[in-house]
Amino acid sequence: MGVKGKPEEEGISELLLGYLEDEVFGRLGQSSLEAIKRRALDPSGAEALKRWIVDSLLRERDKVSRRTLRRVDLEAAFSDRAFLTRISEVALERLRCGPNAPTLNIEPKRLSTEETQKILGEGINFGLIFGAESIYFQDVVLAFQVDEFSSRPLRGGKVNVLGVHLDWLTEKGEAVRALLVDESWRVKEVGFEAAVPLHVVQTLHLPFSRETDLHRRLSDTFRDAGIVQVNPYEASERADDKAWTHELWLRCR
Repeated sequence: MGVKGKPEEEGISELLLGYLEDEVFGRLGQSSLEAIKRRALDPSGAEALKRWIVDSLLRERDKVSRRTLRRVDLEAAFSDRAFLTRISEVALERLRCGPNAPTLNIEPKRLSTEETQKILGEGINFGLIFGAESIYFQDVVLAFQVDEFSSRPLRGGKVNVLGVHLDWLTEKGEAVRALLVDESWRVKEVGFEAAVPLHVVQTLHLPFSRETDLHRRLSDTFRDAGIVQVNPYEASERADDKAWTHELWLRCR
């Protein structure tokens, strides 16, 4: 339910994801779906699948349009291949994670500088840096923002919790896209016309196979940019070193 008990309006991203699952993936047999899941694990295979999904949507845009009265919004979405590619990425996430995986509300239009300022204001931008599936990480963003709101001092400034996938970072550690909580307390993914600075970051949920290398590189980027880190690589490395931790514990006894 949305604000004041009204049903939540289906977004364009949710419409497209629903169409893909009902009509495109729905036409495939179980063996074909399993083959797609396996192919999606390979980077080159995933890129080919994303192109196939985008082409399928463009080819069937007339069928998609029959599902909504928001024709203007839909036409704008179809004119932005980058947006459709993002839809394809989330579609593959949901396919890999199963039929009960959550969906994700993605804004088709990037926020202007003025719109970004209106949402973020003068608050501190706290970036949660992740490399996991965005459909699941949105719950982490919501939990952090709820905690921030409930513990915010009466006259204290706002902390904007932004879930930022490592692929959404610039070389200077700014965010060009993020998961955030809107005024109705729903998580949505937005893109920014101008990259948004991050004032504090915490790195979470990186791919296990590359976790150490990615964390080190991210930590270097944030350090060079002068961004405060909750868990810089060096501190995390020590925390993971059980022998060093045990030695420190003995010193403090």
